[in-house]
Amino acid sequence: MSGFSRVSISDSLRKTIQDIKEITGKHSDEDVYAMLKECNMDPNETAQKLLYLGNYVHERRMCVNDCMLRQMAM
Repeated sequence: MSGFSRVSISDSLRKTIQDIKEITGKHSDEDVYAMLKECNMDPNETAQKLLYLGNYVHERRMCVNDCMLRQMAM
């Protein structure tokens, strides 16, 4: 967790971040920590928001890829 060299965090918070990352997938430690702070350190709300963001990004990519394929077919 080299990104945390600027911020001192406890071992329990590191564990919470790792647990959230296991649930939500590909988010950096820094992203999870930032969302935790935004969610008043509530791990449940943090996981829900990161899952939503992950689904949104995935759907957006699929839409963009679909549009690109349609343009190439023209």
